[in-house]
Parts: sequence; C-alpha cells; structure tokens
Amino acid sequence: MEKCIYIVLFLLGSLGLGSCEDDCSAVAEGDNQKNVIQLSIVGMQDVQVRGIASEWQNEISFYTLFVYRGDNLKSTPVYYQDGNSRAILGNSTASPLLKFTDDFTPQTNDRVYVLLNASVGNSSISEEDLQKAKVSPIQGLSDSGNFYMCFSGSLVWKENASNLCVMDRRMAAVRVNLSSGINKTINKIVCYNEPRYISLFNGDDIYTEVGELSYAYTLSSLGISSAETLISEYRCSDHTAMSGGKTLQETVFSPQRMGVIIIVEDNVTNKEEYYRLDFYDKVAGKYIDVKHGCRYTFNISSVRSDGYSYVEDAVNMPGSNLEYTVSVDNSWTGVYEYNGQYQMNFSRGAVELLSEISDPVSLVNVDLYNNDSDEALLDKLIFRSIRVVQPDKETTMPTSNLQLWRYDEKIENVIKVDNNYAYNDNRSQRIDWLSGDIYSWKFYCTTGKGFDGGYLEVKMGNMTRYIPISEIGTSNVLDEEGTSNCYIVSPYAGKYSFDATVMGVGVRGIIDVGTFRDADDNLLTQAGGAEIHPKSAKLIWQDMEGLITQVAFNSTTNRVEFVKGTGSGNALIAVYDDNDPNAENAKCLWSWHIWCTEQPEEQKYVIPTNDRTYSGKQYYVLDRNLGATSVQTNSIKSVGLHYQWGRKDPMIGKVSLTEGKDALVYNVRDKQIELENVVMNPNVSGLQYAIQNPEKFIECILHGSMEDRYNDTWIPYSEELYNLWGVPVQDYKVEAVKTIYDPCPLGYMVPQTDFAASFYKSGVGSELDNLYYDSSMSYENNMGYCFYYDAERRKKAYYPATSAKVVKNTFYFLTDGYYWTSCPQKWATPSNDGSMAWAECLMFTSSEIELSAYTGSWDAAQSVRCVRE
Repeated sequence: MEKCIYIVLFLLGSLGLGSCEDDCSAVAEGDNQKNVIQLSIVGMQDVQVRGIASEWQNEISFYTLFVYRGDNLKSTPVYYQDGNSRAILGNSTASPLLKFTDDFTPQTNDRVYVLLNASVGNSSISEEDLQKAKVSPIQGLSDSGNFYMCFSGSLVWKENASNLCVMDRRMAAVRVNLSSGINKTINKIVCYNEPRYISLFNGDDIYTEVGELSYAYTLSSLGISSAETLISEYRCSDHTAMSGGKTLQETVFSPQRMGVIIIVEDNVTNKEEYYRLDFYDKVAGKYIDVKHGCRYTFNISSVRSDGYSYVEDAVNMPGSNLEYTVSVDNSWTGVYEYNGQYQMNFSRGAVELLSEISDPVSLVNVDLYNNDSDEALLDKLIFRSIRVVQPDKETTMPTSNLQLWRYDEKIENVIKVDNNYAYNDNRSQRIDWLSGDIYSWKFYCTTGKGFDGGYLEVKMGNMTRYIPISEIGTSNVLDEEGTSNCYIVSPYAGKYSFDATVMGVGVRGIIDVGTFRDADDNLLTQAGGAEIHPKSAKLIWQDMEGLITQVAFNSTTNRVEFVKGTGSGNALIAVYDDNDPNAENAKCLWSWHIWCTEQPEEQKYVIPTNDRTYSGKQYYVLDRNLGATSVQTNSIKSVGLHYQWGRKDPMIGKVSLTEGKDALVYNVRDKQIELENVVMNPNVSGLQYAIQNPEKFIECILHGSMEDRYNDTWIPYSEELYNLWGVPVQDYKVEAVKTIYDPCPLGYMVPQTDFAASFYKSGVGSELDNLYYDSSMSYENNMGYCFYYDAERRKKAYYPATSAKVVKNTFYFLTDGYYWTSCPQKWATPSNDGSMAWAECLMFTSSEIELSAYTGSWDAAQSVRCVRE
C-alpha cells in the first residue's frame, strides 16, 4: 500500500497554485462550461508545475482529443485537437480543465475521447479503431529519459452541465525497495521482454513482446534504496514465448516471461551487479498478471549472494538469490486520505445520482488500511462516523431527499442507516458494524423527489473526507420516435429515459381480433387506451455487472430514467404500483428490455423465386438475434435472449454455446441473483400473471401429454391468444400487426413464417442441397449457418445454433437452432381433435433446415430475429 500518491501536471505555461479542497469540485473562475472538460485524475493531490514535481511518471506533457457524433462507429471525428499542456488549466485539485479551441462546443450526446501523453498519429481515425488503438510506451519518453504515464478517458457530452472525464492510467508502475540492512545502491531498473504496446482503451490486447531490455532510470527522490519505473500491462496467462510460439505455464519459470532486472552497485566493492525479480505469487505458486493502473512493489529483505556480472545471466536465472515479496496496490483507482498512520480509501471521488431512486444503488465503498509498517492498532480506533450532509456540510440530509443504506454481510442484503447518521465512540454509542476489526463498508442509497445534492461525510479518528453527491443532468430520450417493449442503447455510458405510462407500442398494438389484457387483468381496447400509472421503477436483472447502475421513476415527467455503464449486454427494467418496488405487495405494471449493443444493421432479404407460393413481402431483417451483442460466428454473444411464444419479456440465454445452463444475471447492486421458475397454474396463470412476473419462466403442465388441455403452453389455452404476436390465423399471407406484446425494438416486429424463404432454392425439401448457404464454413466450427440472402448470393446472414429451453436452467438441443415466427398453428390429431398451443418456427440442425413445416410449443423459449414493420 502506498502512503501517498501525487500527480504532477507538466505545464509549459504558468500555473497558479492554491489549496486542495476535499470535495474535488472546484472550477476555475471565468471558465466557460460550454467548451470545457473537467479531467478527473484519481489519486491526484495537487496540480504542480514541473519544477516541484515529486513523481516524474505522472507529469502531463501533451494531449490529444477526439469528438465523434452519430451512431456510426466507423465515421471520422467531427473535431480533433492536440497540443502541449498550455490548454490545460489547473485549479489545484485532482480535476484540471481542458478547453476546446477554435470556439468549438460539442453537442449533447457527442462522444469525447481524451488522451494524455499518448497519440495515435491519425487525426482522422474512426471511433471503432480508436477504441482498439495501441501505442508504444516510447511516446511518453520525457527529457530525462523516463516515461510519462499514458492516460485515456471518454465521456458522453451534456450541454449546460459539468462534463467530467475520468482519466484511466494505461500503464503499471514498478517500485523496488531494498531493506536498510542491504549494503547496495540501486542504479537502474530494467524491464525485460516487456509488451511492445499499450492498449489505450479496452480493445483486445496483443501481447507482442519487445524481446530486449527496456531501460528506465532510478527516481532520485526515492533515495538510493528505492527506484521506480513504468511498464506496459502484461498477462502471464496469455503470454507465449517468442521462439516457437510455446505457451508458458503460469507455475513454471521461463526467461521468456517478462521480468524486472535491477542494476545495483555494491557499496563496498563499487561493483555493478544484476538481479532478476519476477512477478511471482509465492502463496499461490504462480506468476501473476501485471495490470494497468496498479503499482507493483518488490520489497527485498535480504541478499543471499552477489548479483550477476552480466545482464544475460540475470535474465536467464530466476531471482532465487534474493529474498523478496511482491505486493500489488491499486489505490490509484480510488480516492484516499492518509495521515501517516492509517489510510482511508474510497471507491469513488464524486457521485452523480438520479432523483427518485427506489431500489438502493451503489454510493461508495470505504476501506480502512494500516500504514506500510502496520504500526496503527486499527481495531482500537474508536471514533468512526458516517453521515449524509447538506451542501453546507453541517446539516444532516433528510431521508426524504436521500436515504443511506449499508451492506450487511450476515444477511447478504442492504439495510437502512437510521436518520442518515451512524457514529461509534464506545462511550455514548457503540455500533458493531462500525467498530472493532471492521475495516470495509459498502454504502448504497435511494433518493427522493427533493434530492439536489450534498456530501457523504466519513470520519475515522482524526481524518475527515467529504465525497460530493450531485444530481445527474439531462438524459438521452429513447422514445422520441415512438414507444416499444425494447429499446436499443449504445454500448457507451450515459443517462437515458423513456415514457413509463405507455404499454408497448400503445393503442395501435391492441388489435380487434383476440384478447389483450393488462397487469390487473383488464380487457384492453383501443378506445380504453394503453396507459398505466406507475409510482416506482427498478432493474429486475442484467446479464453483465455494472451494465445498468441506477434506475428511477421520475414522477414529474412520468418517465423511467436509468444510468448505463460502459459495455454491451441486456437488462430488464420494470415499473410498479407502489412507491417501494420491493414492497411485498408491489405489483409490476409493465417492463422493458434494454438492449445494449451497437446499432444492428438491416439486411434486405430477396423475395423468393422458387416454386413455392409465398406472401411476396419484402423483408428487412436485423443482422443479429434479439438480445445478441455480436454477429461473430461461434460466439455466445451472437445467440441473444430467448422468448416463450407470445410473451413480450426475454428469458436469459444460455451460459455458453456448449453448456445448456442459464447465463448469470445480477441486480442493480451487481449481486448475482437467480431467476424464478414456476409451473403454469390454470387457475392463476394468464396474461396478467406474465406481465406481473416478467422474469419468471413459466413451464407447462405435463409437457408432452396429449391428455391435458394445458400442455405445451405457459398460459391456459384459447384460440383468442393466437394474435399475441399479431397474426390471428395460421396464414403468413395475412398482414401482420405489431402488438403491445411484441418484444422487438421500435420499428421492428416478430417475423412471419416466410421471412427466411429466400434461403431455399426450391420450396420443397429441407436438405442442405436445397439451401443457399456458405458450405465452406463448417457448421460445427461456426455453430450455425451463414445463409445467403441476396439475389447474387454474396451477402450472408449468420444464424447461430441457439437451442431451446423448456424447463428451468436447461437448454436442449445445444447444436440446433430455433427461431420463432409470429404465426400460430392450429394442431389437431386423429385421437384428439382439440386445439393445442403451437406456433411455426425456423428450425435447423447440422443436416437440415425446416421453415413452417416445423412447429414449437408455446412454452419453449426460443430465439427471435426481428424484421422491419
């Protein structure tokens, strides 16, 4: 653990200095917020001029920034700017300001990328390529021969708001300490076989080793017994040897693996010696990964023998002639307070929140650490307090504005902190969870309508820290062109909102034929409307941790608002009739699928010209399954979600292509949860039950039995239900209508039976010889087919093997594909002339494909490929 961390801003112009405010929210007077980015460099204490720099590797020498607009990731930036640090204005905090020049001001939803001490060398680079960009560490070479730390950050621009860009360190630091009894002086640190490139963002890293010594000089301010340098990220588990492509075992030494060579001078003989140090965890017995943003400290306690006279010998031998330990410190990734005896670490330096959050969301994590010598008796530290205060830092905030919660390890859930204030002094009050040997806390919060900001006040002994809490500004509107049960959201972080009072597509989705009902089992009509009146909202599940971090119902605008983190995935958000969505009697009124992916492309399927009669419709089909975040072959990300026929809400997909279990899901606090599975009850199950319980997979009764009228369905059977997805009869030539239960995003719907007819050469036969597909791509290797859909048979659509789910946590037919259509099928048998709940689907195996000739039972959860309305 590091006692103190400094960040230095290297300025070529003058920079005024002042005191550092704990809230890290100061802004230089007169700066126009319309064209200013506030850079947040976590762990930075003071912005200092180069002359008093205390850590050379955190100086800022130059910057580049890019601004992108629109949804096309392949487009070039609408604005580019670079230069030295004159454009960066210091304010004596961890948040210097970067001003746009040329009177340029970004627009709301523009995406801004900032690089410090790094340049991609191309001002016209596409956003897609920038995300994958890698640079050489040599770009950050300073005048003294040391490296500058490379930083990167991005944000989605908001007009009339403070635009904060959190900068991420893209390199790691290595520090070597000699104990006082070792009579040697460190001259240099050398990193051997270091990766050649630094990944600027989160693209796939290519670990191309330099294969040579990378010299870095000692940091003189650390003294003769300590030295520090910067290195690239390095993953031992991904590393292969340079010669022969041999994969290295993580438990076995190899000179090909990256290591640290220290060059020391013996204080008696004045002889220069070489020692090798490895990133090796002695307890786990394996070599560890080197991750960006972390400092790796080698503490050498004793020297067993003299070092090598030649560097090559040191490279080829493990560091067995030294006694040392390696510790990893990631305090750079958080904010901290240190008084020389102990340290408080915080997961976040500032928090932005939505108003009217009803389901507790993460606020901040607090950790208490000892100093490097373990001198402080932390369990004897008596006074500790946690409080939420108003902007004046004096008045405790009313719980109606913000309610503080804490995580309780015993019950594995969150608990309210009474009156937003808890303190322990072992005299007037003792609180077990805040005293003794408890050193870590996770705090959460809900917010009210009157919330407008304040601080989380944390006091430990003689240290106090204020974490600023503010309200998030304007949001990106998802329903500007209309409402739907699914909204496509960019993989980038941002705040979004949609109308929470309209069910699905609204009244146009209530068709005359059949039955449509709401959560209260009311029969819906176009005259009666499709409105609901919720009081709260919450996230039901998400398939990626941190995908959705906050959800709220804005009672003023009647909109669901949510904050999305960075990443692709899926989530389900619901609204309720109670102010507390977690109340025992709270009823779910409606729910929406949030599909976080790049904007899918449309593929124009050619109208079939074979010998079968089709509807003659022109289908424009999305390039991926509903819920899929990729179109890559042989990838679980291309499978997407699964749907029971006629239901609007998705069921979670399988965990992998070859394992038929449910994928993991999480709540808004990133706790893994298990989705419930129920058996259809003819006295309870119905449309209203499915609406109230959107996350539940509803099994049929006695699946496969012809004797039970309710078999093969999640709902008591009725022919009135044939229109759930817009086709009331078994005829694909009937014009389909998008209903309020359609699961597709705005402008798209579940396809009719003949949507994939262009794949067939002839209308008869399901053999592969009768299909237009890329036969050069092995079905087994690609786990699906790439079908030709254009007249020239050049353009391909990938359809992965998706499996089908009929019982809890089990997918069947793992190597087969099942895709729903909107067309029901009236199924009768000689022994039983009763109608059964079946619908037509696209089905394929490694040897055949069936379209319309194959049917699936309503209870089976299958994939959906949406088509344009």
